[in-house]
Amino acid sequence: MSYSKVVRMKAMLPFVRKANREGMTIPQAAEWMGWSESSIRNWIRVFGITWNKRRKRTGYRIDKTGWEEKIRKMVSENKSQEQIAAYLRVGKWTISRYMSLNDIQPARVRRL
Repeated sequence: MSYSKVVRMKAMLPFVRKANREGMTIPQAAEWMGWSESSIRNWIRVFGITWNKRRKRTGYRIDKTGWEEKIRKMVSENKSQEQIAAYLRVGKWTISRYMSLNDIQPARVRRL
């Protein structure tokens, strides 16, 4: 890292800390300071600052009503977890977790 970059970063440090104290998210702080988000993230990492306000998760909840009976029926038909996941349009890991949390034993599928 060049000396001039370190000097610039140290000059911006009070602004980074102020944005953090005021509860801005990193994108808001970057817009306020006129720098890119990636440069703000790098400064935070270099200076070892713990950012107070994180982005909100953009995930969504899956409607699981009626899953247990559908899964039990498909397990009794010797369907694999991949087939069940494809039928319910979710990932295999989601089905695996759901089955373990609800004490549903997966079917033993013979491989040829």
